[in-house]
Amino acid sequence: MFCTIQVESALGFELVGADWTYRHHPIEILFEICSHKLPQGAVAIVQNAASKWNSPSLRLRAVTKDCGPLNGLFPIRDGRNRIDFGPLEQYAAPGRSELKWKNGRIAECDVRFNAALSWNVGEKAPTHIEWDLASVALHEMGHCIGLADIRDRTLNPRPVMLEVLSPGEERRKLTKDDISGRDAIYARRLTNGKS
Repeated sequence: MFCTIQVESALGFELVGADWTYRHHPIEILFEICSHKLPQGAVAIVQNAASKWNSPSLRLRAVTKDCGPLNGLFPIRDGRNRIDFGPLEQYAAPGRSELKWKNGRIAECDVRFNAALSWNVGEKAPTHIEWDLASVALHEMGHCIGLADIRDRTLNPRPVMLEVLSPGEERRKLTKDDISGRDAIYARRLTNGKS
């Protein structure tokens, strides 16, 4: 008698330790995309990236807003979730998310994309010198919902939340690791009967 056992590898997602689950179900998070210095086509790409994290218990929405020039300030702690393009000199990264949280509750998430870099804001694949906005936006939105960087570079396919991305590389689709991380936080609201 032969017996087969299917073994799934451990998932690589990691959590920040803070989230939005204290809000009423379904959880809706509104982001303001600051229109100052935006590359043409960026709004639709960022909105699409935000919506890819949506689930029955979580809704991310991004709207355009005239925030005026932010004069390089980042993050701005004003209780609003802002997304903009601006300077990130002290960071080599193409994007950065800054969470404001206390006692495991996220109160605000600001996202900045590095304006000094060359960005791909189209549907086509990025060139070897372009950063893919769709991929970077999807990754930063993952931080905004409470996911940390994944450090295991052996995972295949490479998750959106993997800590590294290079110019010319794209990761525009959530993997099982990314979805499992989101659901580890937000699906439990449905299964635990919280609302």
